[in-house]
Amino acid sequence: MSNLLSNVNRRQLATNTQRVAYRLLNANGEWVSRKQLETMVTSATARVRDLRKPQFGGFKVQCASATELGKRGDNHTFFYRIPPRSVRKSQVTQIFQR
Repeated sequence: MSNLLSNVNRRQLATNTQRVAYRLLNANGEWVSRKQLETMVTSATARVRDLRKPQFGGFKVQCASATELGKRGDNHTFFYRIPPRSVRKSQVTQIFQR
């Protein structure tokens, strides 16, 4: 996954959707908590929903509760990830050329 992000300058990300996409893609399939995303941007869950839309790349973003993942927390603590094998270069190009 990191090779798809090699041309992306994290400091030049212009939108919150790009920032969330960068964080999830850079996690290489690991789960990222909603709290981690919310420390970066406001309305993080709305940005996650945006990433699923065709105009933002149509990424396959998975969501699971802490309970489902066997992590500390409850059913109100959510985690997100983008499976690396589901990502196409065209999606990455689309989201970071906005």
